Amino acid sequence: MQSKKAVQICIWVLFIVYLFSFLFTTSNDFSQDLGRHLKLGEIIVRTHSIPKTNLFSYTNSSFPFINHHWLSEVIFFLSQKWMGLSSLIILKACVISLAIIIASLASRSMWAFAIGVFLSPLILERADIRPEIFGFLFFSLLLLQIKRLKRGGNVFFLLPLIFLFWVNTHISFVFGLLLLSIIFFVADKNRQNSAILVLSIVCLFINPNGASGVFAPLTIFNNYGYPIVENQNMFFLFGRTSDIFIREYFLLLPFIFICIYLLLKQKEYVGSCILTIFTALALYQVRHLPFFVLTALVFIPDVFKKIPVHLSQTIRFLMQYALIFLLFCGIFFFGSNLFFEIFDINKSFGVGFDLEDRGVIKYLEQNQKKGNIFNNFDIGSYLSFGLYPKQKVFVDGRPEAYPASFFQDVYIPIEEDQKKQDTYFKKFNIHTVVISYTDQTPWAQTFLKRIIHDNTWSLVFIDSFFAVFTDEKGVIDVRNTDEFVQQIEKETDFFRMARYIYFLEAMEEKNKFLYLYKKINILRPHSCSLIRMRKTQNDAPWCF
Repeated sequence: MQSKKAVQICIWVLFIVYLFSFLFTTSNDFSQDLGRHLKLGEIIVRTHSIPKTNLFSYTNSSFPFINHHWLSEVIFFLSQKWMGLSSLIILKACVISLAIIIASLASRSMWAFAIGVFLSPLILERADIRPEIFGFLFFSLLLLQIKRLKRGGNVFFLLPLIFLFWVNTHISFVFGLLLLSIIFFVADKNRQNSAILVLSIVCLFINPNGASGVFAPLTIFNNYGYPIVENQNMFFLFGRTSDIFIREYFLLLPFIFICIYLLLKQKEYVGSCILTIFTALALYQVRHLPFFVLTALVFIPDVFKKIPVHLSQTIRFLMQYALIFLLFCGIFFFGSNLFFEIFDINKSFGVGFDLEDRGVIKYLEQNQKKGNIFNNFDIGSYLSFGLYPKQKVFVDGRPEAYPASFFQDVYIPIEEDQKKQDTYFKKFNIHTVVISYTDQTPWAQTFLKRIIHDNTWSLVFIDSFFAVFTDEKGVIDVRNTDEFVQQIEKETDFFRMARYIYFLEAMEEKNKFLYLYKKINILRPHSCSLIRMRKTQNDAPWCF
């Protein structure tokens, strides 16, 4: 008995270490939305009010905006203020790990760990420092509640508090409403349970936007004029990216369908229904993949948990030791960064932030140009973090904070068409262009190639992520200097060199392009990206 308990404790400890091996990683979240979240958190704490309009853009500064994740931004800001930026990485790893652990506990089966070894890394697709990480935690708690009710328990008395926090931290509370409706049908209809369920609904309306905040999930896409990756379906992305998590998801789909069928045969209708819904939601939008993972961890073990009863004690112990071995392999695979290096994921085990040095921000502050800046969608949130309130951006990463017509009639046409660019640059008094040149949208690539070859615009700053152009006369164009060549030749980081390649390709600098390409081939010959470029997938079938 003691030996059995010791093995189970060992599995638990290793599983937690395994989760941290791929969740406790460096971050490139400043290139996404983290900067804006920190700046909004600072504004809320400093002013004791939640902005209801688009503050950061000079193009649409008065456009109404429902901030449905304001509490997350306050938490992020206070965490980095009191304990430093690294605390955000720790916070993210702890919150997501806790969500996975709760989901694993809900099944009351050791099979949850075996399934978790293969499924939980899928959560890396959305394991950034974002408000939705709190949604993962609350979602797991409600799944746990459903499992408790199935075993004859009562409705958790803290359920209203969960919804109070959820509605103020992330819009994914809409999934909580879905699970709450299932709880209503599963729970006994006694007075206590009914009161808790009603109070949970009431708590949803305790948010800065009242009823508008509650109905935001249903209305947010009414004004959503810009396509972002996280809202695309799996089939679309599968054909256009080499995302390992999307490919793993499709490989697992037959297994998931079989599990849904077996759950139905076992008359586990609630589990099969929830698993079907979130399998479909993950297919519909990749941003829902973590909710699918948590659902699978809760309900798929139900398919297998009766199997050990029919196995001998020796075989059960062998299976447990095999799981321990598998966990050790997983910890090494992620903790040694081998996974991130093979599949070209710009993360590594530990702490640290890409773009933390804010080089482009310092340049713009020290070399202020006349007029406004034009920036592309991807980097608006980062620029807002560094420049607001001294300077506003053209656009940031919130499609819902701008009129849909702004993207369709202004932003995209500017990047696609020279005449539109000239018209709107004059209208908005734009004399500086700040772009992330790795933006892969067709219009961004068109714009980059056009401005690089436009002699009226000088390149005055470049690093491995940003390029700054100005139409000011008499400035030094860094493309014509030795420093530009030396800057590229001295680079030793794989991802920074890979990003420089995008720029050199747009410049049509073939010799410099080939020079960097050879360097990154030597630095990381097992990179899947390079294997695909060399068309040698047969030598590395894992790079499918």
